[in-house]
Amino acid sequence: MKTRRQHVLKIRLSDSERAHFQSVFPRRALGTSLRALALGQPLPRRNEVADSKRDVTRQLARIGNNLNQIAHGFNRAALTGERIDAVRMAVELAAIRAAMEALW
Repeated sequence: MKTRRQHVLKIRLSDSERAHFQSVFPRRALGTSLRALALGQPLPRRNEVADSKRDVTRQLARIGNNLNQIAHGFNRAALTGERIDAVRMAVELAAIRAAMEALW
């Protein structure tokens, strides 16, 4: 069962102290790391898989946004009779494809 923590301990740090803590515990939860040190427990391991998934998810969201913009352009053109710049669309799709291939 997970320990429920009900008490909060606040501390004040100078800019240099905060920078030092962030350099010692990069990309980790500072409070969790300090609690572990104070209690003589091992430091929590950074979940690199979760970090990687988060990065890929962000990139996929950007790619999806680009695809939605292209689809919107096609739909608008179909409704208004506007000409579609096929070369520009092909370039955009090629860039999206390259981004997708870079993720895999």
